[in-house]
Amino acid sequence: MVKIVKMNGETDDFSREKAIRSCERAGADPELCVQIVDSLEKKLYTGMHTRDILNFIRSMLKVEDKCSAVRYGLKEAISKQDPEFHEFEFFIARLLECEGYKTQRSPEPMVEGRCIEHEIDVVATRGAEVAIVECKHHYRDHTFTGLDVPMRQWARLDDIAVGYRGKRKNSINATCAWVVTNTKYSLHARRYSICRAVKLIGWNYPRAGGLNEMIEKHHAYPLTMAGLSRADRKKLVGSGIYNVLDFLDADAGLLGKLGFDDLKVRRVGSFIERLINSSV
Repeated sequence: MVKIVKMNGETDDFSREKAIRSCERAGADPELCVQIVDSLEKKLYTGMHTRDILNFIRSMLKVEDKCSAVRYGLKEAISKQDPEFHEFEFFIARLLECEGYKTQRSPEPMVEGRCIEHEIDVVATRGAEVAIVECKHHYRDHTFTGLDVPMRQWARLDDIAVGYRGKRKNSINATCAWVVTNTKYSLHARRYSICRAVKLIGWNYPRAGGLNEMIEKHHAYPLTMAGLSRADRKKLVGSGIYNVLDFLDADAGLLGKLGFDDLKVRRVGSFIERLINSSV
């Protein structure tokens, strides 16, 4: 059995089944996935890194099925979202709206707890549920989100809850604390969050309803998957366009003011529609 090196430096046996499933999840034809993994196995060697395996599969998909190749790179696309204009936070807020929540990004004035004021990334409300959401974005998509993040979020919820009961000005009746990340969680982070009832959403976590599954369910892909420059994305996010669905729904006049001529709108829109229509 060929040993490969995972992102965290640990070694593991190469799994043909996992490689095929990862290809199929991108929407590629099952027969094509088998052919790609057959080609991959001819190039496998002990000590090969998973990053090289992913790049090989993506390069093969680019030749046969460009849209599947783009979806295969979903994790990398999210890691490329820009922190300067809070691209990840706005993206998550919109995704939660797809889930039926009303959202508020970074409420002003800041939410008051008993001890201090708190800057909240997203407040998500659905019925009686009022969630304070910490959006933890990592540029390196293999970085684990550690114990400190849910611990701080639980402490934040506790302070806000006490502040609300004490009728602090600008407090809110927060009922739960969430953390959303584009990577995975450490074991201690998961154990603590189960104990303290902090909801974690991350890559393939929870097993049903992870971040990647939520995105695929709604076809709410990030703008980084549409071949847009950083400058274009900054203008779009500044105008309330946070994912590819927003782009398709955007007013042509608004896009024109943002520097998108008719040809560019059609080109980007056509690619997004192919991306959505060919998804699983």
